[in-house]
Amino acid sequence: MQRIAVTTVIFSLLLCAATATAQEVGMASFYHDYFNGKRTASGELYDSKKLTAAHKTLPIGTMIKVTNLANARSVIVRVNDRGPYVQGRILDLSRAGAEQLGYIPAGSAKVSYEVINTPVIEIKDTTRITPIIVEPMYVITEVDTTIKMLYGVKLGSFDDPKVAFTLSKDLKSKYKTVAYVQNVKMAKGNFYRIYVGNFATQEEADKLQVVMKKLYPECRVVKYEGMK
Repeated sequence: MQRIAVTTVIFSLLLCAATATAQEVGMASFYHDYFNGKRTASGELYDSKKLTAAHKTLPIGTMIKVTNLANARSVIVRVNDRGPYVQGRILDLSRAGAEQLGYIPAGSAKVSYEVINTPVIEIKDTTRITPIIVEPMYVITEVDTTIKMLYGVKLGSFDDPKVAFTLSKDLKSKYKTVAYVQNVKMAKGNFYRIYVGNFATQEEADKLQVVMKKLYPECRVVKYEGMK
């Protein structure tokens, strides 16, 4: 009898960098320092010093050239995570990537990107391979009440922790104040509340609420107590 050998099948999807294969224009933000050391969708840990990025659909491992349209500065980063999930955002860059593009102080920038190459996908022993799906995991902590916290604005609640943290980062940048995410554990899962601001008086919190009500009509002023 002739022995049937198990073959190794290699699908090469490598595209050379001679010409751009795709381009998109939109807003880019960058990861909050909270995510440093947290697991990404690729399975690796996020490192703020590495040139990486999150994109909703590009294959994990794709190399892209990102250009800040305001100053023409460019950087090449590797896609290793999924997101961002805020309307109008097309990329979340690592802090190192955002620093090279010069938009750390602003919090976000209008950018374009070009695909440099897509990864080589290698599948071995296809008769035995078992697909492993790695999902991003985020450790959410409750609002830190060890610091003095009095009044703030409760924005709302979300089912997705990444959406909550991404939105809180944007709010912190937009309103130039602190933002918190609280993990609320329920019988059938968790949801995540967003709070913005930390004020000594309710009157100060009321001023922020007036501004935020235009976009978030359900927001309300709260007193930080019993959060733990």
